[in-house]
Amino acid sequence: MTQAKLVKDYLGKRGKKGDQGLELEVEASEPLPEIDTEHWVTKLEPSLRGGERGMAKEYISKGVLQAYQVPRAIAFLSKTLEDPKLKVLKDSKRTSFHVHNNVLYLEPRQLWTSVCAYWLCENILFSRLPGHRQGNHFCLRLSDAEGVLRDCIKDLKGEIPFTHFNNNAIRYSGQNLASITKFGSLEYRGMEGTVDGERLSEWSSELLSLTSKVPTIWDTPDQMMDEYYSHGAAHFLSRIFSSKFLEPIFKVDYRAMMEENEGALLELVYFHGWKAWQTRVEKNLLERKEERPNSQWSTSDTITATIYDEGPANDIQPSAYASLGSPVQPRPSPQRRARVTTNPERGVEVRWIAG
Repeated sequence: MTQAKLVKDYLGKRGKKGDQGLELEVEASEPLPEIDTEHWVTKLEPSLRGGERGMAKEYISKGVLQAYQVPRAIAFLSKTLEDPKLKVLKDSKRTSFHVHNNVLYLEPRQLWTSVCAYWLCENILFSRLPGHRQGNHFCLRLSDAEGVLRDCIKDLKGEIPFTHFNNNAIRYSGQNLASITKFGSLEYRGMEGTVDGERLSEWSSELLSLTSKVPTIWDTPDQMMDEYYSHGAAHFLSRIFSSKFLEPIFKVDYRAMMEENEGALLELVYFHGWKAWQTRVEKNLLERKEERPNSQWSTSDTITATIYDEGPANDIQPSAYASLGSPVQPRPSPQRRARVTTNPERGVEVRWIAG
């Protein structure tokens, strides 16, 4: 029996070991420290208040962390930033905490099951966050941007999975699907920026369940929704999240919160047959490989090449005539170096290299 293709195979990416990547934005009244350790690197964040003066920074995990490394990494960062001398702004509405779950080793239909599970639970997840995160333009909920579902249906009807997520409504959603092709992850953007290590660790752990537990419980989105309907919301939530996390949720009207997204999800969840869909896209993947068996290019490769073009040297993205695995058509003008990137939807893109 042929082994099922994984998300990494469709994206042309090498598998990344690890479970999560983390990004924490912080603002303070004093310059923040540069952290460069086993698990963290620092990036200036000029878009935040005081960023140009070093009083706003983003702390990014080095690579993809294993699940067991996350609590220790967060504890170190939290302890460092809780130093009273830094005067970290603990109630800033401009900062956020982003969690990237590695999805490269999931099958496509498993990834879609995780995507749908998040959206079904999204409103109860946001109920655990400050009010200013609801309706925030940088972490839009499904109820804030239902047009995202049209992009999902469009992607499912396409030849190559996960290649139709390139607009701002998707990039700035609470669940960012654009990060699938960019990083090989599902990015969750809902949480506010905080240096409370306990909150950061709990949030990261509960979100990891969406891509670690969900695909082992349900094989497809429709199986997931069928169980939700037959066993109820409480049973459904208890299969994904910890009892400690759910304790305050069960004290509010969580059923109504889930019902808000439930109806909107039905077209996506019951999109034809999921196993037949995966068989179709796997066939498309194999056919593309057979068409260019000697090519080393993938859907996300970048190479440096000498090409010819008659456009001005400062063109950002001039037109070029090329196809996957084929050289750019020579033209009678001076040679210049360019970065050539293959793209499954737009063919070959070119960006000139300065000098």
